[in-house]
Amino acid sequence: MKAYLKELSHQLLGTVTDNPDVLEHFATDSSIFQVTPAGVVYPNNTADVRKTVAFIAEKAAAGRPVSIIPRGKGGDAGGGAIGEGVQLVLPSHMNKLLRLERDYVVVQPGMSLRTLQQVLYTHGRYLPPVPTSLDSTTVGGAVSNDDAGAKAYKYGSFRSFVKSLKVVVSDGTVIQTRRISARELNRKKGLDTMEGELYRKLDNILLDHSELIHKRQPRSSRNTAGYALSKVRGRDGSFDLGQIFIGAQGTELVDQSLLAFLQEHRPGDIEGIVPDKLPKAMLITEFDDSAQLTQKIRSTRGERVMRRLGATTRISTDPIEQVAIWKIRRDAPSLMALSGQGRKALPFIDDAAVPVVRLAEFIDKTHKLLAKHDLEAAIWGHAGNGHLHLLPFLDLAKRRDVDRLFHLNHEFHEMVIAMGGTISAAHNDGLLRATYMTKLYGEELGELMAATKHAFDPLSIFNPMHKTQATEAYARQHLRDSYNLRHLYEHI
Repeated sequence: MKAYLKELSHQLLGTVTDNPDVLEHFATDSSIFQVTPAGVVYPNNTADVRKTVAFIAEKAAAGRPVSIIPRGKGGDAGGGAIGEGVQLVLPSHMNKLLRLERDYVVVQPGMSLRTLQQVLYTHGRYLPPVPTSLDSTTVGGAVSNDDAGAKAYKYGSFRSFVKSLKVVVSDGTVIQTRRISARELNRKKGLDTMEGELYRKLDNILLDHSELIHKRQPRSSRNTAGYALSKVRGRDGSFDLGQIFIGAQGTELVDQSLLAFLQEHRPGDIEGIVPDKLPKAMLITEFDDSAQLTQKIRSTRGERVMRRLGATTRISTDPIEQVAIWKIRRDAPSLMALSGQGRKALPFIDDAAVPVVRLAEFIDKTHKLLAKHDLEAAIWGHAGNGHLHLLPFLDLAKRRDVDRLFHLNHEFHEMVIAMGGTISAAHNDGLLRATYMTKLYGEELGELMAATKHAFDPLSIFNPMHKTQATEAYARQHLRDSYNLRHLYEHI
């Protein structure tokens, strides 16, 4: 074991390793990238996380920089769960429900969303903003990506449900965030600690550049690109430092290409639900009102609207059929990833959103762009938010396909930004999308994002090469030569 890892292991209750098999396992997530970590830490508790951060910060200050990459289940499609430093694997031990009250729960970051939902159900509660990858997503991952899922149009994203966060900051100290009043903010700014410094620096950034921050926001209803500077300060003067950490990474649409893929490879999934002559697109709308009369009124109203537009409609009240309908949307990513040899459905332009009034234009331009590059791709997404997922079929082992990947990536995100959209609506920035941060926000706000990163991480020990430090050269260097979701096979 490396000397510094052995030194760290003596300070922790949890396991520390640099076993080659372990490093290989954690070198990939659900993205198209591969970055081998220097070591892996399985923290037992908050104290282990705090000691690890303090240890790495001390080494960085002494001129021996090592980074830290927190990791949940590795479901991130942008490369947010991989890096060259020490990976903190949180689900191994920090996966517990700590408290359950009438209107809130306290959980550790490694707890799976599936387990949390099951606990809540038994107490008559429910957490709406969950992604389709429920089994392979942790609470910590959902917070860091600001996950949304199919119900976000009605209920909002994860950000709307986070009351407080316990955070280990870059000097190894622990702070608790929540929305505080202007008076409490002044008290926090007076603290002679890292916490006080964070409040002072961030408040100065927001006060000095409030107009710029407001002006440069994408016009899409969903956005997780960069840091949520516009969400920190409330109109009433309240302040929530935790908004910086959230994302520090409805009505569903399924298009004909995905339906055609299912018709060819999994015909049983759509038999009896979708006609043999496939429609250009399929909209799935859920009415989850508790009162059946309200459900009927709203679904009937929606049906009338769609028929006036010339669409064929169908209302399903059978629970078994409803599960089958949602399965079409829910299983799409894993089904695409498991298909074929060589050419695989790859996630790299899979998270953009535009103002919903431009959704039809967005879909049309996307199809034309794919045709220009002679590529096929399945498209689905959240129609209510103007948010599309698409996975073009490419072979990472072929130089021509790799070049097409980067050309398409550039043209697609340039197009999205020109339409007033965002490069990251739910899956965060990762290693590749983050290279368009400055193009999205402009030079001045891009510099503010970098200043925010430096305020919270002056030694650059947390997830370097993501967010404000991302480069296309680094992404190219760490591109896989083949794609799979092997680390998630137990959940597919």
